[in-house]
Amino acid sequence: MNTRNHEHYTDRTAYDAIKAADKPPNAARETVENMRREANKRGFEVFGRIKLRDMKTGKIYR
Repeated sequence: MNTRNHEHYTDRTAYDAIKAADKPPNAARETVENMRREANKRGFEVFGRIKLRDMKTGKIYR
């Protein structure tokens, strides 16, 4: 993601706001980490992207 606005000036505030809005909730991040940890315990490696869908909202986290 670029930290510059459409006029090519550095716009750190907008960058931080967009980055925070795009961040998945803790539950999604913890779930992915638990999946990776469990795979490693069993001798597997997760090398691709894991997608999760919130069953209540339908939102997909990548």
